[in-house]
Amino acid sequence: MNSAKILVLVMSGLLIAGVGVLVVGLSLGWHLDDEAVGPAPSTGESIGLVNLEQPDGSVIDDVAISDGQVAVTVSGGGVSQRVILIDARSGVVKGSILLNVSSGASE
Repeated sequence: MNSAKILVLVMSGLLIAGVGVLVVGLSLGWHLDDEAVGPAPSTGESIGLVNLEQPDGSVIDDVAISDGQVAVTVSGGGVSQRVILIDARSGVVKGSILLNVSSGASE
């Protein structure tokens, strides 16, 4: 009978310890993959003002961020819709993609 009581106490202790490790692990984020989480939060540093050098009347339609690049969709200003690519770390405009509709296309 004593061995049954000891076994119950040991198993109860292991169960309580396991639940404790589970709670601590979930609260500290042990279950998250570091690569899936993404880059560390910003330290509050700003790259400053980025000049897109677009004509007057241009409007930013959408902004998307991926792999350290910012893609800004711009329309208006007398130019067809375009996508401007910016390096997120330095704020330098890397290039742009002009979405031009061919004037010779038949309707």
